[in-house]
Amino acid sequence: MTDSAALTSPRRVLIIGSHILGNATASRRFKEAIESIPATETTYIAIDQGDIDSSRLPARVRRFQLVPTYLSLRARLCELANLQPDFDLIFVVTCQPLTALHGLWRHARVALWFDGLPHHPGNGTQAYLLNSAVQFVYGYAFARVQYLLPMSKWAEQQASRFAFPHLRCTLISPTRVSRQVWSNPNPRRAAPGEVINVLLVGNNANGKGFIDFFRWCDAEEKDLSQFRFTIVSNEGNITLKQVTENMPVTFVEDLTHGDIRRLVAIYHRSHLFFLPTKADMMPNVLIEAAASGLPCIASRLGAIDEVVVHDRTGWLVAPQHWDLFYERLQAFAANPTHFSSDALSAHAEQFFDERMRDDLHRILSNSGGAHARS
Repeated sequence: MTDSAALTSPRRVLIIGSHILGNATASRRFKEAIESIPATETTYIAIDQGDIDSSRLPARVRRFQLVPTYLSLRARLCELANLQPDFDLIFVVTCQPLTALHGLWRHARVALWFDGLPHHPGNGTQAYLLNSAVQFVYGYAFARVQYLLPMSKWAEQQASRFAFPHLRCTLISPTRVSRQVWSNPNPRRAAPGEVINVLLVGNNANGKGFIDFFRWCDAEEKDLSQFRFTIVSNEGNITLKQVTENMPVTFVEDLTHGDIRRLVAIYHRSHLFFLPTKADMMPNVLIEAAASGLPCIASRLGAIDEVVVHDRTGWLVAPQHWDLFYERLQAFAANPTHFSSDALSAHAEQFFDERMRDDLHRILSNSGGAHARS
C-alpha cells in the first residue's frame, strides 16, 4: 500500500488511548470520528479506569484490550511490536507510553494528540528537571510522528518550538461537551450576602493547588465563612481533609464516569468554579464549568486563558499567589452578579458544537490537510 493510500484508506488502525472513551464529554464524537475511518480493522488499547464498556466502542474496533496501568500499557505495546503488525495508521491519545512504540513505527503513519508540555511556574531545580525530562521524551516521540494534533493555540505554539521538518501540525478543537447533558438554562446566581457554593474538581489535590491554598488560609487565619466548598475527587485526600478539618468543605469521592448526570447536577447547583492549579495545560473541568454557565477563578497557566476570559467569564490569577486567589473569592462574594449571564452563555456556545468530530474525521481520513513525510 502506498503512503497516500495508507492515509486515505487505512486498512489497519491502532488507537492507543488513556481515557477518551471513558470521558462522557468526548466519547460520542470520538466514536463518530473513528466510525468514519474506512478501515478494515481497528485495534484499541486503553488504560482501564473502570469506565469503559464494549457498548461505547465503535463497531470497527475488532480487537480491544484494557490494561491497568501505564507500565502495563507500555508492556502490551512491546508485546504487540514483537508480533510485527502492519498498521497503516497509529492514533495516539495518551503520550506517556510513546517510547514503547519503537517497534511499531516501521510503516505506519502516526498522529499524536498533543495537549502541550506541563506548564510549571516554579523556577527551582525540580521544575527544571521535570520539564527537561518531559521534553526529552516528547522530542524522541516527535522524531517518529508525522501528524501533531494540538488541542489549543498554546499547545500549537509549543509544538512549533520543535524543529522537525517532517512534522505537520493541525489544530484540533478542544474536548467538547454535550449540550443535552451540560447545558444549564438557569444557572444559579448568588445574591449579595448569600453563602457562595464554590466547586473544586480534580484528583491531584497537590498539583491542583487545593492543599496549598487551604493550608495558606489556615496559616493566615482567613475567614471562609461566606463560602461552602465542594471538592469532587476520587482520591483518598487524607492530607487535604486534615488541612480543611475545621473549614466549610464537603468531599464527594464516590463518583464514577457513569455518574455523569450526578456530576452535572453538582456543577449546576454551584455558584463559582475554583481551580488554583499549580501545573496544568487545558483542564477539561474548566470546559465543563463553562458549559454549565459557571464563572471561574483559575490559574493563568497553559491554555487556561483560552477557556476562561479574564474579567468576562472569570478571573485569571498568577499561580501559587494564594493571597490573590483569596482576594478574588472575596471580590466575588461582595458582587456575585459581576459576571453577566449573557456573557457566560455566549462563551459556553463554543463548547457545544460538533467541531471535534469533524476535525477528527478530516484528519484521520486525510481529507483535509494531513501530509505524509517526504
